[in-house]
Amino acid sequence: MFRKQCGALNVGFSTFRRMAFFELREDCKVDFTLRLPSRRRSKGQIMKTLFLAAVVATLSVQAPAQAAITLYNDQASFLAAVSNPGTDSFSDLVPRSGFAGPVNRSAGAHNYTVAAPGGFNPGSNLADVFLTTTNADSTIRFSGFGSDVYAVAGLFFGSNLDGHYQASPTITVTAIDSDGDVTAVLKNPNAGSFLGFVSTGGLSELTITVGRSGIWPSIDNFTLAGAPSNSVVPEPDIWAMMIVGFGLAGAMLRGAQRRRAFS
Repeated sequence: MFRKQCGALNVGFSTFRRMAFFELREDCKVDFTLRLPSRRRSKGQIMKTLFLAAVVATLSVQAPAQAAITLYNDQASFLAAVSNPGTDSFSDLVPRSGFAGPVNRSAGAHNYTVAAPGGFNPGSNLADVFLTTTNADSTIRFSGFGSDVYAVAGLFFGSNLDGHYQASPTITVTAIDSDGDVTAVLKNPNAGSFLGFVSTGGLSELTITVGRSGIWPSIDNFTLAGAPSNSVVPEPDIWAMMIVGFGLAGAMLRGAQRRRAFS
């Protein structure tokens, strides 16, 4: 019997007379070990052993690791790391025309909900409309993401009472996924300060807060996206170990049949 833990998955496998087994390592890879039997086994027993080993190997390579979040401060790099991005530019909003929350909106094909204490009062930089709060020192909270959302991004900055860009010492942005949260602090952000989060698990929430009183948290071009691959794909070395292992087992079986034929 062996038992290893990879992320949240424990896999155990009892071998038949130490014939063969797959070992699920801590790094979510699979080791295949083939051991010669201590005495002659039947064809049915050998095939049963190999079948169970294959089942455990399949569970192993598909075992989800704990989610991890990667930060991006370059928009091009972020977009290269995700799939199916959609952006809410807030161009449908009217500057200085307040409304209550929470509000259901969409970024391309991805739906979301945004809320803030006291609601929102959109601002603008020239003709560009952005989302900001009614109250200063408030927190903007994005949630209600679909299960296909693995990435979130936007332009994060501060604004003033008149709804225009205002310098702020810091903007704090926190992304939450199934395993916890990651917080990034933008220092002296401007209206073009980009920040993106890409998780290996689904993202569930994003919050924005300011680092100085009298500043309104603001965001533009809110983006949601999926990941290029949402599942663990077996690496070439894993497949190589599996193929070699099954090949050796087959050779053993053929050798045993030939020995019986000449005995």
